Amino acid sequence: MPHCPRTLFDELLRKNWSAAKLSRLVIFGNRLDMYDDPTHSSASSSVKTPFIAKAQSLWKSVIIPPDPNHLEGFNDLALQWIPPARLAAHFVDEDGLIEKLAGIQI
Repeated sequence: MPHCPRTLFDELLRKNWSAAKLSRLVIFGNRLDMYDDPTHSSASSSVKTPFIAKAQSLWKSVIIPPDPNHLEGFNDLALQWIPPARLAAHFVDEDGLIEKLAGIQI
């Protein structure tokens, strides 16, 4: 998903917001940690992208080094997933319908 808008990443997370689905989700795309970094130009308000904000502390990322021939095109890429142990600590039930941190039903 290189260069997809942050709202598309947020929608992907929203549609997959359960422990079962997130455990199978791997994203190759823009570094999601940069969207909440206030020093980065692509940072956004967590109000605009709440699922990126909620998943911020859960992600494991492997940053892909930029290609020196295409620095502008592929400079913020990463392979990203949520390790099962982090999911288990975050979700109360197997289906992920109730979150421990937010305390809301989705």
